[in-house]
Amino acid sequence: MPGFVERLWEASPDAYGPRAARTSFRYSAFLPDPIYRLETHVTDAVLAEIEAAAVGVRELQSSPTFRGLEAVGRQLLRAEALASSRSEGLEASQRRIARALATDEDRDETARSLIANISAMQLAVDIATGTSALTVDDILAIHDRLMVLPRERRFAGWLRDVQNWIGGGNTPRYAEFVPPSEDQVPRLMSDLVDYLNRDDLSPIVQAAVAHAQSVSVILATNRSRYVDGLTAYR
Repeated sequence: MPGFVERLWEASPDAYGPRAARTSFRYSAFLPDPIYRLETHVTDAVLAEIEAAAVGVRELQSSPTFRGLEAVGRQLLRAEALASSRSEGLEASQRRIARALATDEDRDETARSLIANISAMQLAVDIATGTSALTVDDILAIHDRLMVLPRERRFAGWLRDVQNWIGGGNTPRYAEFVPPSEDQVPRLMSDLVDYLNRDDLSPIVQAAVAHAQSVSVILATNRSRYVDGLTAYR
């Protein structure tokens, strides 16, 4: 069963903020079950939705329309990447994106982040449509492609080696959600990849479970619903 691991936050006497920010405390980090051999049970209603989506994809792929969509695949990929970025609080006009692409302008950090999102998504698609099994290194390569800003580069392409959290300020004392501790990340990432390489599950179910199992960003849009979803999965 999933559970929590109690951890000690070692506060620095020089930490910024009130006295509470400069004192040590204990907190609980979530520790999920491995999912490699997870048997997913869904309700009949959810199963019907999944089947309807799968049928819709198959029908689209076999229709003349799909050949037309392939011709504008890059534009569709860009639109999807931009929509994903908006859910993370990043938004820029198509004109800003085009200007950044044409001039390689370093000053527009939002546009650079959006372009990196497009590039990372393209790499993810390329990896997913290849013949090799997914690896942790593949995920790190996508992460490296995504994190392009100077303040991000020291984290790019590496598994995290510190505790992170969602909400609560500069420490996890009042966090809304505390993911697994850093020492659990390598094991859990290997388990995640093994789960994604299974071929006996609905891809839609796999995507949903994998997302909930390995959270790395706060979605700024509908944040409360997002955290509620994480808590329900937990």
